[in-house]
Amino acid sequence: ALAGAVRCLGLNQPYLGNFHSYQLISASMTRFFVREHFTDLLNPKLDILVNGAPGLHLHYYPVVSLVAALPIAAFGGPPELWGRLQAILFSLGTVLLIYLLGARMRDRLFGLLACAFYAFSPISVIYGQSFMNEAAGVFLVVLALYAFVRARDGGGAGCVFCGIAAAGLTLITRLNGFYLFLPLLAIRAYGTNGWQGRKITGWFLICLCIGILPLVWYGYTWFAAQHDPHVYNCMFPQLGRQAPKAGWDPDFLGVLAKTIATLDFTPLGLSLLLIGLVVGLPGRQNRWLYVWFFGVLFTFFLIPQKIKDHNFYTLHLVPPAAFFIAGAVQWAWNKGPAQWKPVARQAAACIAILLALAWSARYFHNPVAKSVLDENQGVREAAIETQTIVPQGATIVAARGSANCLLYYSDRKGWDFDLIPPKEVPYQMLFRWRFLSPEEVEKRSAAFLDPKQWLEFLRSEGAEYFVIATPQELERNTDFRDYLLSHYPQITPPGD
Repeated sequence: ALAGAVRCLGLNQPYLGNFHSYQLISASMTRFFVREHFTDLLNPKLDILVNGAPGLHLHYYPVVSLVAALPIAAFGGPPELWGRLQAILFSLGTVLLIYLLGARMRDRLFGLLACAFYAFSPISVIYGQSFMNEAAGVFLVVLALYAFVRARDGGGAGCVFCGIAAAGLTLITRLNGFYLFLPLLAIRAYGTNGWQGRKITGWFLICLCIGILPLVWYGYTWFAAQHDPHVYNCMFPQLGRQAPKAGWDPDFLGVLAKTIATLDFTPLGLSLLLIGLVVGLPGRQNRWLYVWFFGVLFTFFLIPQKIKDHNFYTLHLVPPAAFFIAGAVQWAWNKGPAQWKPVARQAAACIAILLALAWSARYFHNPVAKSVLDENQGVREAAIETQTIVPQGATIVAARGSANCLLYYSDRKGWDFDLIPPKEVPYQMLFRWRFLSPEEVEKRSAAFLDPKQWLEFLRSEGAEYFVIATPQELERNTDFRDYLLSHYPQITPPGD
């Protein structure tokens, strides 16, 4: 209940603040699902135009957008409420599953401690109320592993089916969840009697079943990328761009260490984690938790740039770590340093819990959903003004960084725009031009690197309005500002 109350503080806030662009992308796909009456579920759409039509977002399947769209279609209400509510429910579902896993592995107190550390981890609080795939992805991982633990303990075919379905959904929701195959192997083949190699065959069969749904989805996205000119993004252009050797970059290691020590576990939580990894958990059948924890950690070194740019990937490390932290607290309570008296050990355990909770408390009183930068709030206000000025159906161009907010809250379609000339054409743009002739790609590339030429090209594509949320945006490129003001009339909202 307390975990839910903490997350509900920002329940009906706009999609601004922390990683607002990602939340607005989810919200845009939700709106298309509802407006199209769920007739095109395999082609999630965005407000950004690609070759004259709404771009198709085929990088992952937006499970959370579909989940939020269902109650909006059935009951109406503010989209922000349903978007954040689904994240809260998925996050609380993970809390419950961690408790059930802990109670099954040791006892109820152990489960309660583990779920408490996950519930109040700063990163869990942040993404437990954000309209993104993170909360759902972690929930599906924990659900899959819980189901397979139940199956190992005699839960029957229903648990296996549930685990396969949850694992398959995990891989289309967040592909970095592929690490779950490692703890699954440990659950299947390493039990109270040690290593049981004969069960590897069953593991392979389960993996094949898990792979059916991801194979269908990613096979479809690959096919669409080869034939549909309106695909905005998909997974395949990014493959090979995450060099594993970059995982040893000092910048990456520094960012990872800082994120783990602050957002994931807090400094005290990290200390308890290290103690828990050393003192361990009793029972061979629980050693799969080590595989889970280090399997997640290993994936970070495969996607170093993602970790540097997006701290939400590290949320996947918190569920397995929560069990080791709980083990450390129980160890300190029951055993601890031999020279300590029982009262001192118990007091130390209580102080550790309270200090870790206090570190997370700033996210209770100032939730990330309310941590709105003034410039983001100004962009939303500009989007609302755009609704009154720009006719319905007209297309707009908006500066990159504010484009998703302007397009979503103005309910208009259009393009994002780089005010600062890029040094090279990004691979995402080259992917969207993949059906063009080499001569046309070269022509567009030259225009893209010059904001004035690119604006004229977008006009030829049908752009009708160039929307600037704040005057400060134009100051980033005074040459383009002078060109814009000298060639086009200005429309100023009333009262400005």
